[in-house]
Amino acid sequence: MDHNPFGNIFNVNTLSDLNHLHIDSIQMRFGNKLLLSDIYLACKKGEILGILGRNGSGKSTLLKIIHKSLTAENRFVRAGKHVLLSEAATIRHLAYLPQENFLPGHLKIIKAIRAFVPPENLDKVINLPSVKASLNKKPYEISKGTQRFIETVITIHAQQDYILLDEPFAGNSPVNCEILAGLIKEQRSHKGFIITDHNYRTVYDIATRIVLLHHGSIKQITERNDLVRWGYLPG
Repeated sequence: MDHNPFGNIFNVNTLSDLNHLHIDSIQMRFGNKLLLSDIYLACKKGEILGILGRNGSGKSTLLKIIHKSLTAENRFVRAGKHVLLSEAATIRHLAYLPQENFLPGHLKIIKAIRAFVPPENLDKVINLPSVKASLNKKPYEISKGTQRFIETVITIHAQQDYILLDEPFAGNSPVNCEILAGLIKEQRSHKGFIITDHNYRTVYDIATRIVLLHHGSIKQITERNDLVRWGYLPG
C-alpha cells in the first residue's frame, strides 16, 4: 500500500484551508431515534475519505443530507468558500452516486454520458470496454451490474470537485471493482472523494483516511484496532 488510511487525521491548521469540503453540525432524527448527532467531516482535494459503519448506522442517510437529497434538522456544508445552502448550489459542487439507478431510461448510454461527463473526460469513459459495448443501448437493455458500473464511472468523472459515492462497488464483479478503484485513485489528483461501502477491504485499500459512523457520531480511526474496539471488526 502506498498510503496509510489510518493516518492523516485533520489537524487544526488544515481546517482553516478553504480548499476542502467542510461538513458540520449535521443532525437527523427518525421519530424519537437520533440517527445522526452533530456530525462533522472534512475532505480535501487529493483525499479519499472512507466512511465505515454497520448496516443501519446512517451512512447513506448522511450522504443524502450532504447532497441535500434529504432534509435534516441541521446541516452546514461548504465547498471551498461556497456555503451550499440550496440544492442548485450543492449540485454545482458535489456529484453524488446514490444506491438507486439514475440513468434516464429513455436515453441511450452515450447520450447520458455526454449529459453528465465533461468533454475532457469523455474519452476516458467511453473507451472503457464495459462501457463501450453498451454505448448504443438504453439502460433497460443492459444488466443491472453493467448499469451500476457505468453510473459509477460517470460519477467518478463528473465535473464537480467533490464526489460522494454510496456503495460504488456493490453489484460489480471483482474485475470491475478493481477498475473502479483505479479510476478513483486517478481522479483523486484533483478531486476529493467520500466513499461508503460494505466492501471493507476495497475501501481500506484505496482510502487515504478512514472514519467510523458509530451510534450516530463519527469516530476517528487511527489504526485497525480502533475498528475492533468500536465493534465494527471482530477481535
